[in-house]
Amino acid sequence: MTLRIHGSKIWEATKNPLDQIRTLEETRVKAWLKIDPPVCPLMMNSRKEFLIANSSARLRINMSHVPPNSSRRPTLGARYQPMTTASRWSVFRTTLATCALWFLCASVTAAETEWTELVGDRDFKAWSGPKSQWYFAKEAKIDPENPKRLKGEPGSGVMINGETGKTNNITTKQEYGDVDVHLEFLIPKGSNSGIKLEEVYEIQIYDSWESKKPLSGSDCGGVYPRAELKPKYHHIDEGYAPKVNASRPPGEWQTLDISFQAPRIGPDGKKVANARFLKVSLNGKTVHEDLEVPTPTGNNWRKPERAKGPILLQADHGPVALRNIRVRSR
Repeated sequence: MTLRIHGSKIWEATKNPLDQIRTLEETRVKAWLKIDPPVCPLMMNSRKEFLIANSSARLRINMSHVPPNSSRRPTLGARYQPMTTASRWSVFRTTLATCALWFLCASVTAAETEWTELVGDRDFKAWSGPKSQWYFAKEAKIDPENPKRLKGEPGSGVMINGETGKTNNITTKQEYGDVDVHLEFLIPKGSNSGIKLEEVYEIQIYDSWESKKPLSGSDCGGVYPRAELKPKYHHIDEGYAPKVNASRPPGEWQTLDISFQAPRIGPDGKKVANARFLKVSLNGKTVHEDLEVPTPTGNNWRKPERAKGPILLQADHGPVALRNIRVRSR
């Protein structure tokens, strides 16, 4: 028998009479108990005693004197104690309350980790910013008359940033800190776009198919370089190059998965830990893993950092089609 909380095994009984049955996450106390046959449930009272009970008896084991990380077997302070009817009801009520608490915690955790879809049927209700040139389509493909532009088939489910691919960026109405993002994108030849976490940490979307140049943060899946606007826009570093060139040809749908950890901001408003891209995958291939980002990217690198912010879709550098955009706060 195995008990789990949020998927983590906390207790497992086997037929082994000296079975290691529990490691507490909080105190890291280990205990070996003689139990044959295995019985349940497992509870802890205010005196730091674990109660292992069945319908006829209970075994009480005092753990308060066992130091953290100890491999010493605890004293079985204890005795085999026949249970009265009142005791049985007490165990039943405690078990019922414990199960209810576990269920509530599991429900809250599930609600917090649900994916939120950001592409509506034919609306932009999840997004802020001017959207007059953006439009919905059933499918996107390269314009047969211009390989650097996209054409949309009438319908819904795909967002396209206008006929020319040079329109307003849009941002989510909701702000996110630690977040997982999934999206699918399609670009024509030579196009350039990006997704910016908290509006300032950019993962580049770019036509890097068959590029012969050394990879840099300007390539698809890269963490975009820092830049200055004057005297004209120019990079001041190379950003963080993807580990591999995982780009697909223009006109094919591609997938981007991002696991982002926001910077940590102290009570005084100052940053105490940098942002990190815990993992970024392009078309199923890992392009970044546990990458620390000391500053925002592009010309935003001098901006004050914060714990939460909206997600920005770049729409002013080239045509891009997007679908299946979803986010999950962590």
